[in-house]
Amino acid sequence: MGWFKEKDAGKEPPKYEHTENAPAQAAPASVAGGLGGEGASSRDAARDENVADDASSVDHVGDAKKPTEKLTRRQKLRNQQQKVKAHCRRFWLWYLIGTIIFLAILLPIVFKVIVPAIVQAILNKQDLPVHSGALKALTPERVILSLNTSLDTPLPVNIDELPLYLYNSDTEPYSPFVTLTLPDQRVSGDTPAIITNQTVSVTNQTELVRWFNRVFTQDEVELSVRADPTIHLGELTSTPHLDKTIKLPGLNNLKGFGITDLTVMLPPKDGKNIKGTLNLPNSGVLTLEIGNLTLNLLSGKIRLGEITIYDLALPPGNNSCAFDGMLFLDTLGPNLATILADQAGPLGRGVIELNATGNATVVNGVHIPYLEEVLNTKKLTTSISVVTLLSDVLSGVVAGAGNGTSSGNNLIDVLGDVLGNSTFLGHVVEHWNTTAGGGGDSNKAANAKRAAQRGSMVWSMLKLGMKMKRAKGL
Repeated sequence: MGWFKEKDAGKEPPKYEHTENAPAQAAPASVAGGLGGEGASSRDAARDENVADDASSVDHVGDAKKPTEKLTRRQKLRNQQQKVKAHCRRFWLWYLIGTIIFLAILLPIVFKVIVPAIVQAILNKQDLPVHSGALKALTPERVILSLNTSLDTPLPVNIDELPLYLYNSDTEPYSPFVTLTLPDQRVSGDTPAIITNQTVSVTNQTELVRWFNRVFTQDEVELSVRADPTIHLGELTSTPHLDKTIKLPGLNNLKGFGITDLTVMLPPKDGKNIKGTLNLPNSGVLTLEIGNLTLNLLSGKIRLGEITIYDLALPPGNNSCAFDGMLFLDTLGPNLATILADQAGPLGRGVIELNATGNATVVNGVHIPYLEEVLNTKKLTTSISVVTLLSDVLSGVVAGAGNGTSSGNNLIDVLGDVLGNSTFLGHVVEHWNTTAGGGGDSNKAANAKRAAQRGSMVWSMLKLGMKMKRAKGL
């Protein structure tokens, strides 16, 4: 049978018309060629395995067709965190090395470039407003300065003791004239920075005089400041550079200066024959203390006398200052014509104009050159009503003449010449007629002539009465 199988292998089994006549199908032989139960068992096992594989495939296909469940946001985040942690655990050494390299590059940039730049920017934005202050002349080489300003920082910082160099920004080369020292302090937000009664040396008198000139003449004056502060921001230290020009109100030529009261003292007291009161306005923010100030009084270019204000201190605002001095009576007579000519315009307004210039500035008996160089070149002008002036002078003349003093006689003679002068009376009467709205030119001339005649007659009678009073006293 073995040969038959081999010969007929691959042929289709014979077909029978009737199933019942078909011979029973023999079980296929095993691979080993054996017959019987062993081969059947093998075939059954193979068939069962194929069925199991088919079932597994069917289950897999079924599972694939099922929709996957959506992960919650928390689950996704947890998964990502786990992945990151796993990644970091794996490459932590490389990240550590990279971080060290990054910090080694970044930190020097932060500490050496970024932080100093921020501190410098904050310092540049400081306004340094001068709220108040004081300047007191002490000696030709020294002054006492006080200053009240403020600093404003967004972060709290500590500032070491700081020298402040004051200079004129338009001077080349850089030449500071004084140096102030700001005490060390902590600054947080808007913080006052106050320097009180600090004695400083004048390092450049020329530049100080130049700045004082501007303070006296301008309504707003510039002051430049340089400094190199050491600033501590926590454990960080920075040394920025400060170069700032600030503005503060000036004296504006003492606008509003005037003699508010004048009295002639006859006989003279302690070598002084006039006294009175001045108004000295200070439109700035600095209190000025300049010692004993002596001023010349002039009509045009003729020096009529001098007055002295003692221990002059000018806080901001109007200041009423007492003075005394000398009126040079022996100068009035010989220069009367020139004086009246100089006063022609003011007399037309019913006033007399006097100019005041600096003569001397003395502290403790010592001249202060940096103030004298400024004040001695400045001219202040004041106007005094003719009526007021004559009233003040006459009250002193009457008292002096009553005492029989020669000074009173000299002043009487001068005033007699003045009141007998038709030009003087003409100007005064013209002013009165103009302000009163009176008449034409012919009326003005007539009024002036009559006033001159009356003035001469009245003054002659006044002199006669004074002489009689002196004679009676003798």
